Amino acid sequence: MKSLYQKFSWPYSMYVYVFKQITSCVELTDEEIEFLEDFSDSRNSSSSKALYSHALFMMRRFYPLFIIRWVLQKKLKNMCIKENAPKSIFSIHEEFAEIILNDAMKHYGRSSSK
Repeated sequence: MKSLYQKFSWPYSMYVYVFKQITSCVELTDEEIEFLEDFSDSRNSSSSKALYSHALFMMRRFYPLFIIRWVLQKKLKNMCIKENAPKSIFSIHEEFAEIILNDAMKHYGRSSSK
């Protein structure tokens, strides 16, 4: 059972919204909910947080965006295979990589390292 914090936290709610928009489903299955909770848990070192950190790292090293997008998609695909993601989530992993990339781009300009 997810906590109230997890239900309304940023990455989880965004992944659920995008999943429902793309697949046109009304409710998620228990397997999908469990995977998305583990994937997007912002309280511990989750897969989503690791990909986000890697995207920021590559942006700070001035990698081109198309390379960052490609690396994120490949890493997310491998994570989905490793963590036994449901097929419905595995089929839209590129969109989740795009969410992570857009979030990293949004926060890239805010952090200044002097």
